[in-house]
Amino acid sequence: MKASPRNNKAFTIVELLIVIVVIAILTTVVIIGYNGLQNNARGASLLSDIDSVEAELARYATKNGGSYGATLNWDSSAGSNSNINFTPSSGNTVIVSIYGGSYCIKAFNPQSESKNINTAKKKGQCTLYWSSIVASFGHSCAISTVGDAYCWGDNGSG
Repeated sequence: MKASPRNNKAFTIVELLIVIVVIAILTTVVIIGYNGLQNNARGASLLSDIDSVEAELARYATKNGGSYGATLNWDSSAGSNSNINFTPSSGNTVIVSIYGGSYCIKAFNPQSESKNINTAKKKGQCTLYWSSIVASFGHSCAISTVGDAYCWGDNGSG
């Protein structure tokens, strides 16, 4: 008896595995690309928020004889500021510090590269200067121009 030839039209397990691996690789590439685009968009959103707040500060200064008032100090996470007509983009936090004749605008988003105030995007005079310094018995303390207190040195003496 002669065996009839098999007419298999199904995929082998190896062919199916190859297709699954190729789909997995393509999916990984798409996800990585999408995450990069999201991060770039968040960074652009932070810069846009900073530029918008800077425009609001300029508007305020124009109306008030070229000066920035202390009423412009603002942390968007604590609510709105009636002198700054702006709402940050979703997820962004904007902090405005006014001191002397200068300002510092910082913006961050916990889901971006600028995750917190320490890595925030900045614009303006954001460098600290000391408004007063006290030193004694191995340690020093100072008040920055933005009102933050710092102490350093050996505090073994109290």
